[in-house]
Amino acid sequence: MIRVGLCDDDALSLQGVASILSRDPDLVVVHLAQNRESALSFPHPVDVWLLDVAMPGLSAAETCRRLRANEGSPRVLMLTAFPSGNVTESLKAGASGYLYKDVRPAHLLHAVKTAAQGLSVSSPEAIASLLDEPLIGQLGPDVYGKIVQDEDDERLVGIVLEGHSVDVMAGRLGLSESGLKKRLGRLMQRAEVTTRPLLMARLYAAKAARAEERK
Repeated sequence: MIRVGLCDDDALSLQGVASILSRDPDLVVVHLAQNRESALSFPHPVDVWLLDVAMPGLSAAETCRRLRANEGSPRVLMLTAFPSGNVTESLKAGASGYLYKDVRPAHLLHAVKTAAQGLSVSSPEAIASLLDEPLIGQLGPDVYGKIVQDEDDERLVGIVLEGHSVDVMAGRLGLSESGLKKRLGRLMQRAEVTTRPLLMARLYAAKAARAEERK
């Protein structure tokens, strides 16, 4: 059973997400928090937190960092209704992914389960909205070629940008999960990022910069 905590100052949104999660017998919502302090002070174990990006008080990134420091290092998924400059910092602080609040219920349930396994997950639409953020959207046309160096990289990038989980990507490419993770690690090293959501954002931006140069 995966224990889930929700943190959102919008009571309607909070109840809506809780209702979706309650439909899955593998998930149990253990805490509903309408402020960050309530989430941080919750004394019982949580496997995955769903954290609204835009809330008053402590920043989303710092809240994520503190939640990750709790017993069991719970995973954190960021939820937002619109693109936010807080997202990149939250991903750097250890968030497992970034989803829009209007994400399809099936995708939300899959995201929670994927995060609980220690894997990164983000919707491609949400990641694409990071393009205008500093250090992601301002890339030169040569960056893509430095990250993606051969046809194997091109195939991997195409699947990465579809937002699949590691096991699905490994199956599509005929690789073991450990082999895929090594290849992802090399891509992230060349892209100078540390998480898969940030890799997706950097790849979107690099592809856009290359396409603009070729016009």
